[in-house]
Amino acid sequence: MAVTVAAPGTRRMVLDNISWETYERLLADHVDQSAPRFSYDRGLLEIVILGRDHEVDNRCIAHLVWLVAAEIGIDLVDVGSMTYRRAAEQRGFEADSSFYIQHAGVARSEDFDVSDGPPPDLVIEIDASRSSLNNLDLYFHLDVPEVWTWERGRAKFFVRGSDRYDEVSQSRALPCFTTDMVTRLTEENRSLTSSEWYRSIVAWARLL
Repeated sequence: MAVTVAAPGTRRMVLDNISWETYERLLADHVDQSAPRFSYDRGLLEIVILGRDHEVDNRCIAHLVWLVAAEIGIDLVDVGSMTYRRAAEQRGFEADSSFYIQHAGVARSEDFDVSDGPPPDLVIEIDASRSSLNNLDLYFHLDVPEVWTWERGRAKFFVRGSDRYDEVSQSRALPCFTTDMVTRLTEENRSLTSSEWYRSIVAWARLL
């Protein structure tokens, strides 16, 4: 077992030689619970126990996405840390945050079944580089089109190419966002009140 300390209060534990059946039992035992979070990749199971700083950054970026999309009229479905898994691939994840954007209409439909539907169009990961599991590789094999990470005070964007993720400075799922802008607005959240931060985001979005 490997234990990694990420943001203060956050713990990542990776267990090897875990069966798919054990992974599914853990998911069933924690259904509708926000923590801990589980990721699985062909026998490797990562368990993440979340700390305050981790969730502050996570909710900040997720709120940023939602607020700007609402302000400029982009439809999306916020599915948070929804479980997405594929038994045939022996892989599954619960991201920090995830959104359906290009597939928002599909995800909103009453007959949408995540077990055979598309993956989220955008996934957000906090402190992904601290993980003992290769999260980008996991997301790539589950066909996630775009991943944003927050690492050491900076946003990074990755879009899915033919054989790997390519790092980019502008989002493909939400072209109004650049890494510099997400970094700046996320850092502002540390020094502004919630109402000041909200007004700053709305003011920026109205210039788009």
